[in-house]
This record gives sequence, C-alpha cells and structure tokens, in this order.
Amino acid sequence: MASRQNVEDRMADILNRDDFGDQIHIWFDRAYIDIQRRFNFKCMEVTEYLLAFVGMSEFPIPFDIKQSRHLYLTRADTGAKIYGFREATLEEVRNVWRCCPPSGCDPIFANWYGTLLFAPEIGPGQEGQTLRFDYYRYLVPENDDWFLRYAEDFLVYRGLVESAPFLGADSRLPVWKAFASECFDALWRADVGGQTFAPLVMKG
Repeated sequence: MASRQNVEDRMADILNRDDFGDQIHIWFDRAYIDIQRRFNFKCMEVTEYLLAFVGMSEFPIPFDIKQSRHLYLTRADTGAKIYGFREATLEEVRNVWRCCPPSGCDPIFANWYGTLLFAPEIGPGQEGQTLRFDYYRYLVPENDDWFLRYAEDFLVYRGLVESAPFLGADSRLPVWKAFASECFDALWRADVGGQTFAPLVMKG
C-alpha cells in the first residue's frame, strides 16, 4: 500500500542521515502541497466559526489554505448574515486600522501567513456574534491516495529539494531537482493522456 511512511523512508535512505526525522515530515508536506498546486487539484471545503469580541481584528488560520472564499459576521442565534467582508491586500487592511473611522469603512480581510486579518475590528454591540470563514484547504495525505500511488517518485525528490537549507552546497540537490521535474512531466503526460483517451477517473 502506498503511504506517507514509504515516501519518508525513501527520503531518509537517500539522505543517508538519521537526524532529519522532524524535518522530513515538513519536506513531505511541502511536496504534497506543491503537486496539488501544480495540478490545480480539488480541495477540501472548510467552514470555521469563531465567537466575536470587542476589539477583535484577527484570528489564526491553517497555513495550508489554498484559497479564501468568504468571511461573514453572522448572528449567533440564527446564523443570518449581518455583513460580509471583501478580500483585500494586507496593506489595505493596515490602512483601515491606521486611519479610517470604523463606521466609514467597507469590511475587508486578508490572509497573512497563518493569520486572517480584518477591518474594521469588532465594535461594541457586535460582541457575542459569530464570524464565519469559508475556505478551500489542500487535501491531507491518506494511505493509497492518488498522489501516493502515482506520484511517489515526485514526492520523494521534490521533498528532498526542500533539504537545501540544511545540506548547503550538496552536489545531489540539482540532481534531485531534475529528477522531480522529470517525474512530474511524466506524470502530467500520463494524466493528460488518460483524461483524453480513457474513461474519466476521479482522483482522491
């Protein structure tokens, strides 16, 4: 059965090091997200609910979000929308924080490295209501899933490329990068060919 452990064991064998255990988990995660990004793969739809309090203007979110969808302030008792936020840039949010009276601002939000920032902040009378955040999140690996079955070689070498900051000027790095590129190209050709000339098979 194809598994995450198989990929990480192969990476450890190639590295021939036993001191990268925790880092190998991170390198695998980055490789797994990268191949989903390259294929523009389907993602999990997730909704989170947070209790609003006065002065609230940010909250933590997962790092592996592919795309934000909606942010709403809703009634805690009925779930009805009070107002929605428009996705904006980090600088726009900061500008509102610096100089715009809350009553005169269109609600906006921005995703910044594991934190969702929004403006204006929650004001008096809005405490106890609910913030609803809808987003797409990258899939998490499951034993024998499509990527682990058909893209194991890519995941191994793409993960090894992430070791560059730890290995320095290691002559194997450009080789691993080339192998990862070759593996992806072969996978892409096979996948496109399969979609064109064979019955459609849903991944995942």
